[in-house]
Amino acid sequence: MSALNSANNSNYTLKLVAFFITFSFFITSVHAQTPESNLLPFRKDGKWGFCTMAKKEVIKPECDAVEPFVKGLGLTLKNKQYSLLDGSGRFVATGFEKIQLSAADLLPVRKNGKWGYIDRLGKEVLACNYENALPFAENMAVLQQAGKWGALDKTGKTIVPFDYEEMRSFSNGFAAVKRNTRWGFVNLKGKLVVETKYNAVADFQNGLALVQQFGKRGFVNTDGKEVIPCLYARAEPCSEGFVGVLNDTKWGFLDK
Repeated sequence: MSALNSANNSNYTLKLVAFFITFSFFITSVHAQTPESNLLPFRKDGKWGFCTMAKKEVIKPECDAVEPFVKGLGLTLKNKQYSLLDGSGRFVATGFEKIQLSAADLLPVRKNGKWGYIDRLGKEVLACNYENALPFAENMAVLQQAGKWGALDKTGKTIVPFDYEEMRSFSNGFAAVKRNTRWGFVNLKGKLVVETKYNAVADFQNGLALVQQFGKRGFVNTDGKEVIPCLYARAEPCSEGFVGVLNDTKWGFLDK
């Protein structure tokens, strides 16, 4: 066999392998998407509904707005009321002033001007007794009550006391909290691990959080230690344990 034929056969084999890999990936993707793709939004005469992939109408186009399916659930808005439906077109929750659809286990909902959470079956988990609610993350519900923010677990147990002026959803095990106009962090046990003394903070990434104090930036670790002091005009997280900092007009890299 010539070198040319051998090369052609090798190319053909590689193309065949690549085809089967691509085809397998396509089939896997289709199966993975099927639960969320059972119903698709469509618009008719200015109104919205849902239909199957075969264009069979399931939810009549009577809705003012809809949101595409996320993890097996879709959303409709009709006459200023939000409803949640599953992949079969069955409504699992109705009559809410607002529903924040996401892939989370619990979804924030508003009823009679108050916020709470329902699960993905439409069951009320945390009653609508709160002034505001953030997206559910890391098994924690961040809520506002009497003008202050705190956090509950799924059972309704208070983990973070309602002592803070502002609070963010948990990310990588920590949530930013604000007290007396300064920011810090609490952990999943509700403990204040980074003192509320910073003008601004960013969420933790790879064990570090960017913080700013008096116009200068630095980094704290998960123990609350300022491992990179707030001495820099700009600072950016990098990979492999390094951070980028701007000192005067020059950038450099520091090991955390």
